[in-house]
Amino acid sequence: MKNVDLKGLQNLVDLSKGYFLTTIINQALPFLLLPILTRYLSTGEYGMLSLFTFYMSISTAVIGASIPLVISKNFYEKEKEEVARLVGNCVYTALFLAIVVELLLVVFYPLIKSYVSAPLIFLLLIPVGSFSQVVFSCGLTVCRCMRKVFHFSCHQIGNTTMNVTLSLIAVCIFLWGWIGRFSSICVAFVLSALIMMAYLKKLGYLHFAFSLKQQKEIREVIIPLIPNSVQLNMISQAGLFFMGLYFGDDILGKYAMGFQISLCVKLLSDTINMSWSPFFFQQLSKGEKMNKTYITRSLLVLIAVLVLGTLAINLLAYPVLWIMTTPDYYSASEFIPWFTLGWLLYGIYGFVRPILIKYNQQRFIGMNSLLTMIVMIVANIVAAHYLGYKGISYAFCTVYLLLTVPLILRAQKVHPLPWLKAMKIW
Repeated sequence: MKNVDLKGLQNLVDLSKGYFLTTIINQALPFLLLPILTRYLSTGEYGMLSLFTFYMSISTAVIGASIPLVISKNFYEKEKEEVARLVGNCVYTALFLAIVVELLLVVFYPLIKSYVSAPLIFLLLIPVGSFSQVVFSCGLTVCRCMRKVFHFSCHQIGNTTMNVTLSLIAVCIFLWGWIGRFSSICVAFVLSALIMMAYLKKLGYLHFAFSLKQQKEIREVIIPLIPNSVQLNMISQAGLFFMGLYFGDDILGKYAMGFQISLCVKLLSDTINMSWSPFFFQQLSKGEKMNKTYITRSLLVLIAVLVLGTLAINLLAYPVLWIMTTPDYYSASEFIPWFTLGWLLYGIYGFVRPILIKYNQQRFIGMNSLLTMIVMIVANIVAAHYLGYKGISYAFCTVYLLLTVPLILRAQKVHPLPWLKAMKIW
């Protein structure tokens, strides 16, 4: 077939298989916790756990969920020593932002304590866990860029094993409920981040030399993307807040369980993106020498795989609920089709986004997400009032459609890809 680099495509497939296997193992461990959690936690408690996981995702977005993109963007264009200094400065940036979030929590705690129902000391654990998660993600990004699938897998599975082990001790032995489960997640990230820093130091990809030039470079990428990261997390998980606000903790727990099952689609797209994103950045760095037809065909294949995965997860959703949970959670299945369709759109968004990052379109990404977040708030309020609790899941799907379509159109304008030509295989 013309314009198809079979060797490069095989490379991508091999990497994706390695990441996919890791993700299956990595997600199987916490998934096996569901029968235990649903017996030790009521639907209301499970809802509270989901809310605090949502708060942590917002904290992580502020502290630097987009920081690993800085590493991906520069990894293939700079010398190893410079990349090592860049990674060190990424850690400095995340630490600074974590301290800012801690101070904000202390200052505003008197105003929010009636809403969060948790002591300040517990809330202050959230930025610590978020900072550790960002550092851990930076290390995983280096592994992906170096194509060290085995080392990536060891770190990822090691983190999850610690998470699950600590959770079993906290929930089943000490009976600390949802607080024990959430604390275990944070502590596991702290330990994993420390191990990851030692590993990066050994590889020669971590050097703590503060650089104003690199700090500026990092800020130019992440500051426009902080609103985007916050908005993306709010878009995906704000339904948890609105469901709890309008319909109570019991239905919130069922909604959260449906959301948890549907995350399999997101995990599939994230897994594919682990190999696709570095590969795509590498191809984009070739400029005019990039084989656009080959890249577009690869994109179409990835989207097709994601569609098939979405269909499979919908077919398996109810049997999984029946096997893994108690009868109180079975009605969560009614939310899953809308969640999975939303995550399918999110996956396509993630596949295309490197084009806009490469061509410094962070402001467009941020504005697109901001407008979508405003629509999301309005959509959830209107849907809750006129369509009932199911309306929250309808809003989830609609919002991702409005997020993804403008990004694809902008990417096509910035770096046109031959979609029609790519479909002509022979």
